[in-house]
Amino acid sequence: MGSGVPGDLQYAALWLVRHTRKGPTRCPVRRLVAVRVRPGDGPGVIEGWDAERSEWAPYPKMLLRLSEAVEPVAEEGADTGGPGDGSAAREGIRPAARSGVEQHRQQETERQIRALLFQLRDRPTLLLADAANLRQRWHGLRNGELDRDMLGFGTEPAQRHTLYGDDLRVVLVRDANAREEVAEWYAHDAKNRVGFSEGVWGTAEPESRVFASTASTPHTVAKLPKGLMKLAPTAQGRTAPGKTAWNPGQLEITVLGCLSEKALADSGREGDLPDRPAEWATLTHQLRYHDDYPPLARPLPLHLARLAGQYVLPVAGTKEEESTSSTP
Repeated sequence: MGSGVPGDLQYAALWLVRHTRKGPTRCPVRRLVAVRVRPGDGPGVIEGWDAERSEWAPYPKMLLRLSEAVEPVAEEGADTGGPGDGSAAREGIRPAARSGVEQHRQQETERQIRALLFQLRDRPTLLLADAANLRQRWHGLRNGELDRDMLGFGTEPAQRHTLYGDDLRVVLVRDANAREEVAEWYAHDAKNRVGFSEGVWGTAEPESRVFASTASTPHTVAKLPKGLMKLAPTAQGRTAPGKTAWNPGQLEITVLGCLSEKALADSGREGDLPDRPAEWATLTHQLRYHDDYPPLARPLPLHLARLAGQYVLPVAGTKEEESTSSTP
């Protein structure tokens, strides 16, 4: 990827599992999942953070622990439904009580993130997060709070990201499914026709931090002609398609924190070479490609962290149920 990417780089991904009463588990849960990938330690070395034991565990073991974890009883005012679903009003919960509980949970999530960053300080780290997924509990990732090479937690002023790791880089991603915040995309092919192009896209500004990652069309529909419509035949007389296929979407990549000239100067490392944000965007794009999969919607570490949410199940009951069942 370039000389600016350390050879012993490790990848960490954060994902907030958000289950509601209306979801498939019928149990409201908010849980932070963290996955760490260290390619230098050999192929297949993937670990997950066990918050209860404060240790990194192999990914399969972490999945089993997630399925066996005992969820605490939902406190009064908990956000058990989606935004604006009226569940609090139906249950007689005051908005003030809900906001107090949510503020406490936000502080707890941010505390866990800080603790995780401390556990990753031993080597260069690329931290990956989905902004639309995590900013509900990490308000420093909201659009109006983002600042280059800065990380903010709670109500405290944002600090330079290198305070949480001398060789820390932070990359945020967003896709079009996140409230349509990312636009659809197209490009022109060699014959100046609208088509789909694969690659990393940026601007002419060398210090730009926002990039676009696009994949090619899936191999299953590579032979389908362009311009087919379900409603009516095209101008060329083609009939409606007989197959259903998806078009590749755009993944927005924002290099929030890297070792820029300003970041190196603030940390007293003026002699080091600054990072090129385009290299880290390209690396994030490349993480979408894996031998066992077609191009993923997200980088592989973030993909694995998101899949771990399927193991957060209400099969272990609650602490209240356990204490009741153990009482003679």
